Amino acid sequence: MRKSVVRLIPLAIFAAALPSASAAPPMPHFVKAGLVPHITAPPRDLVIYQLSMTTKPNLQGAVAISTVDVTVTDMCKATTTVAPFVLVSFFTSQGGAPVGSLVGNTVVMTNGQPGHLSLDVSKYNIPSTSFVKAQVDPYNKTYEVNKTNNTSTLNPNVFPFPPPASECVSHTAPVPAQ
Repeated sequence: MRKSVVRLIPLAIFAAALPSASAAPPMPHFVKAGLVPHITAPPRDLVIYQLSMTTKPNLQGAVAISTVDVTVTDMCKATTTVAPFVLVSFFTSQGGAPVGSLVGNTVVMTNGQPGHLSLDVSKYNIPSTSFVKAQVDPYNKTYEVNKTNNTSTLNPNVFPFPPPASECVSHTAPVPAQ
């Protein structure tokens, strides 16, 4: 018991030598939150507006996905330029095992216009029966009013769904401090 008390005494002396948190000047609220005051960004709602693929026979005679075309739009129609990353992956079924590689690239959108991305995936030999999943801003680098609508899946057995509805309202996004 005595040894444990001896070990705690230097620790207590060291802790007493540290400056207390109450000695520091108070920080403004916006600094604590990591925000820059009085600066706002236009609201954004990035969505995969259209997702399609083309197929062609590969060298083995099977039909494989040749290209994947992705259209990304900002449902809020912000007029500033944004270049989000789009990640495309392939699966055996909805929620099934991955097939082949992940591919992606950035897509530039300016003045509220959609951005288009065409990815040549023919070298990966992905079966045309694969589900194609595209996700815009997978790493959450862009502030959005809705982060739950960034993914779209193309089922090769079903007609595509219509584009999503806009969920934009008069949001104003705080810009994080750099």
